[in-house]
Amino acid sequence: PECAHDSKECNAYIIGDSSMCYYNNKVYWHDSQNGVNYLYSMAPDATERQQEKVLKSEIAGNNLMVRLHRDYVYIAKIDSVVEDGASSKTIRITREPLGSITEEPELVYEESCISGGDFFIQAAGNVLYILVNTYDVETQESKVFLHGYNIESQQVMLLTEKQCQGLIVKDFRYVTGDTCYISLYDGWGSTDTVELWQWNQAINQLDVLFTEEPEISNPYLQEEYVVLLTGADNPQYCVMDYLGSIIREGKMPFPQGAERVRFTHMGGTKEYTLVSLIDWNGEGRSLLMIPFDPAEEIKILWTNV
Repeated sequence: PECAHDSKECNAYIIGDSSMCYYNNKVYWHDSQNGVNYLYSMAPDATERQQEKVLKSEIAGNNLMVRLHRDYVYIAKIDSVVEDGASSKTIRITREPLGSITEEPELVYEESCISGGDFFIQAAGNVLYILVNTYDVETQESKVFLHGYNIESQQVMLLTEKQCQGLIVKDFRYVTGDTCYISLYDGWGSTDTVELWQWNQAINQLDVLFTEEPEISNPYLQEEYVVLLTGADNPQYCVMDYLGSIIREGKMPFPQGAERVRFTHMGGTKEYTLVSLIDWNGEGRSLLMIPFDPAEEIKILWTNV
């Protein structure tokens, strides 16, 4: 309460996109200082901030993601290389023990893609699920591969794969009961198509639950709901269930003084979703809570203006 949360002196200050994650009642993130990469942690209320370890994994790259599971730090990224005028990307995932300062990182997964690609990782039980989406930017052909990395045997197995046209993966979520959900959207912007896929591990079947055109892309997954968001000069939201029915939709309020915004989906619970809006040209920020119950109003939880 005594802090305005607007400077580096704030105990909760985290610089840049530091790939935050939540593990064992702590918030973790990485920060680079003078060429050295550190892993930090703090309690959810921003107390007990401390340096956990020096990361030995190579951090430089694109789409950096840091995750913790069973006392290992998993670091995933995309390395881009241009040779003789041709570009290629390599998705790499390494892991290193959280409590060790001497052990070297282990390579968990590596995949090269000539054109475009992205990845998502999520751990559950004894498996690290690795979703890889490769696509051709010219033909718009997209391929989705779901791998499982067994933490004990340290083996990677292809669980399922699917090919589609004109769609790119936006989000990936593992749900207890050996079921995974994958949301996709038209990454080339020619349509408002959104799809939701479901993979059932028990019968090894990948199904399309729905294909809709709700006029808003960017489908993020929460438990039981798909949250679609758009920003710029017309920030809107749309909440759908996993069958494609619209639960609620509407406009999101601008931060004070803003006319154009960027957004970040912050996750949420079974009852609501959290969205951060940032003034495109200024410093205005706000954090919104959008309840899934249409009878409840959107709340502005925090604003710095």
